[in-house]
Amino acid sequence: EAAVKNTPLFLRYLTEQMHERVPSSLILWYDSVIDDGELTWQNEINQSNRVFFDACDGFFTNYNWTEENLEWMKDYSGVRGRQADVYIGVDVFARGKVVGGMLETNKALDIIRKHNFSVAIFAPGWVYEVHNKSEFRTNQDK
Repeated sequence: EAAVKNTPLFLRYLTEQMHERVPSSLILWYDSVIDDGELTWQNEINQSNRVFFDACDGFFTNYNWTEENLEWMKDYSGVRGRQADVYIGVDVFARGKVVGGMLETNKALDIIRKHNFSVAIFAPGWVYEVHNKSEFRTNQDK
């Protein structure tokens, strides 16, 4: 808990330094640790993890979100005006209870787009790793 209190300061410093050195860089926080230092995925930005979002360029949510998470987040004051800076995680392997995934990844993308968030793709190699490699292009298009 004591160490995590310095993390927002570090994120601000890292973001400033990266922008100075690489102007097109982005520093994103992944939805994992919350403000008390506990490892607990939230699948959204909320009061427990907003401090990290506020300290950098964006936020990458875990992939076990529901449409209710997105509905709530789009109206959350901490996100207002920065929806494009919120990258909603989509697991192409569809691990856990997720929206879309595998050959239905488009379902997750449609919902994310409906709420004007950005997307972050977990495990995009699913098609190559799981299906016949000689049919990669056809399966990738699916």
